[in-house]
Amino acid sequence: EIRAALFLPRALTSVDSCAVFLGAQRTLLVVLGTVISIITPQPRREGPRSVVRLNRTSLRERVVKAGARQLWVLEVGAGWSARCRQRAPVFYALAARYEQTPRMSFGALDIGREPEAAAMLGLDASVRSHELPSYFVFADGREIKRVPPRNASKTQAEFVRKMRVDALERALDLPAAAALARSWVKTQPVRNS
Repeated sequence: EIRAALFLPRALTSVDSCAVFLGAQRTLLVVLGTVISIITPQPRREGPRSVVRLNRTSLRERVVKAGARQLWVLEVGAGWSARCRQRAPVFYALAARYEQTPRMSFGALDIGREPEAAAMLGLDASVRSHELPSYFVFADGREIKRVPPRNASKTQAEFVRKMRVDALERALDLPAAAALARSWVKTQPVRNS
């Protein structure tokens, strides 16, 4: 009994030291993981080369102030939005389908990184927004089509999020837009965008 009493405090001390050591290790791993996630940039969404990554400046200069006859199809989303990331392949498929159409360009804009661009387009960039992702068609610097429409209900926005490639193509009326872009080639030489 005396021997057991002599060893008991020592056993408790080593168990306590082990718990403290493991707690310190866990804390160090959490801190290290946090630092690495802050330093390492988030992976960028990759798509076909035909989709131009836009920011607010390029949106203004290449799309809105486009003086030459140029048609732009835009996907506007946010990198933090799972809905937008899920819809990206549909937009990329559209871009691939119209890749050879002259004077027709495709662009992607991340309003999570460019909130001023959201204001330029009249979009709500908040987390609760029903407008993301949104798709636009611009011709000669003017917006001619927007899906979902401005002030869309939650039901309309959900319908857009479930569209497949063909349905989105019809909603944006891309066959007619492509015909317009091709008609411009006959009247003016193509200028690189």
